[in-house]
Amino acid sequence: MSRHTPHAAVIAGLCLLGAGALAHAAPSGQTIGFTCLACHGDKGQGASGIPPLAGRSADALYGMLSEFKSGKRPGTVMNRHATGYSDEELRAVAEYFASQPAK
Repeated sequence: MSRHTPHAAVIAGLCLLGAGALAHAAPSGQTIGFTCLACHGDKGQGASGIPPLAGRSADALYGMLSEFKSGKRPGTVMNRHATGYSDEELRAVAEYFASQPAK
């Protein structure tokens, strides 16, 4: 065993701890937004009669998502999606789509 082995073990342990913390970090708005692209089109710019998300106000998008989550706004799919995310995650995805260019 070399004299560097204890240092390597400490570094490896710290890396594992850091990886564990990252695994529990909330996903980014962009990561969550990938689940929206199937219906809302590339970068959320709208597709096949589904309204665009890109370029809308983050506050407006967050408000709609919150209403879907609470059941205040009726929906067939969106209310199911929104209930799966925390308010912080809904805010992040709203900010992500607000930053995307409108079509």
